[in-house]
Parts: sequence; structure tokens; C-alpha cells
Amino acid sequence: AALHLTSDGRSQALHVIRVHRLWEHYLAEETGVEAADWHSEAETREHDLTPEEANSLSHQMGNPVYDPHGDPIPTQAGEIAPHQGKPLTDLDIGQQGRIVHVEDEPDAIYAQLVAEGLNLGMQVQVFESTGKRVCFWANGEEHILAPILAANISVIPIAEAQVPETLSETLAALKEGEVGRVIRISQNCRGLERRRLMDLGILPGTLIEVDFRSPVGDPTAYRVRGCMIALRKEQANHIYITRQTEAA
Repeated sequence: AALHLTSDGRSQALHVIRVHRLWEHYLAEETGVEAADWHSEAETREHDLTPEEANSLSHQMGNPVYDPHGDPIPTQAGEIAPHQGKPLTDLDIGQQGRIVHVEDEPDAIYAQLVAEGLNLGMQVQVFESTGKRVCFWANGEEHILAPILAANISVIPIAEAQVPETLSETLAALKEGEVGRVIRISQNCRGLERRRLMDLGILPGTLIEVDFRSPVGDPTAYRVRGCMIALRKEQANHIYITRQTEAA
């Protein structure tokens, strides 16, 4: 006979999935845990919360519908929003899209996608797709992935999505003496790191001037709101700007 879950079994399974994905959202937005560790950390906590505690955690975070990978979070009643998008490998050549899901299993593949800096909300455009590789632009940077990796990224074509303004330049692109006005901080910068940048006064509209680079090129000193701060290239690449002629 075929095996199937009982009603109680299905409810318990959905509860574990709900808690797991709520923890992933919490780790992404409220802590400094690295993206590559969200899944494993959540696995150690997915049996810890009662339904009431899960509801409290969800309410505390604004009742998110999707986790940071784009997977739907079951509601208290067991309802699940649909998965979004289609594999990046199915995007037509020249078509633009927005990343709505990055599969976090298996770990080895997810680690490679994290290393590429790919995250939800990024705009992409495929310019080559073969049985050996998929080449695409993501927020102004070129990426080349094997099809098995690219298939773990889901996108919504631009025509079907509300896509934010295309941003192709970050603070890291400026040279000494140049000024940029902050547009936004990348969605790839989360939790404690994001709050640190905001605490430094890096908010939309802020002018930032490149003061000088270290002899080895990293970090770089920037002038922000009359103060001098140092940022690594990795951090500066999270800050999208438009070039300005005025001084900071």
C-alpha cells in the first residue's frame, strides 16, 4: 500500500517547515550569521518552538511570506504561497529578469551561488546559454555558471515583475576625490552589517567622497557627513550610488 501522511502528520511537517524558514528569515535580518550558514543553523532550531512561539516570532518580523532564499513560509493555518519564477536556464537570450529564489540545497551548490554574490531582487540578463555554461549580467557584473548551478536560481521575467531601477555602479567604482550619492544598500547586505552602514550615516541621499585608498587598495577611506570612515571593497560594493560633481 502507498504511504501517506495523516492529517496530524502533515500539520506537524508544515510546522517544522514553518519554524525552519522563520529562523532563516530571522538569521538573515536580525543577526550577522553568514548566508551560507542560515540553513544549517535553522536545522538545529526547527524543532525548538511551539506553534505559539512560532507565531510570536513571525509577528515580531512582520509575518514574512518568503524566507531569504525565496521559499514560501507556511502560515499558522498551513497555507503556503506559490513558488515564484522559472529556472534561469529557461530565460531567453537578451531577456531581463529578477531573481526570486535561490535554492539552498545541496550545500555545495548553494555555497557557490553565495560566493557569486547572487541574491533575491537582483536583476539579470542572459547573453549566452549552452549545455556547458550560462553567461549573464547581474547588477552590472558578469557571471558564468554551469547549467546545474544556474538551474538553482529562479527568476521572473521583467515583463512580469515590478523591477526596481537598474543600478550598475557601486561606491567601490569611485576613484580618489570622486563623489557619489547613495541610492540604496544592496539586499545582499543584511542584519548587523546593514545596520552598521546605516549607523555610519549611509542612507539614501547621503553624499560620500573617496578620500584615499590604502597602499594595498583595501580598505578605502571615505568622507561621510563630515566624518572619515574606512570600508572594505566588499562593503563598498553593497552601496549603490550615482556620481556627483559636488563635494561631500
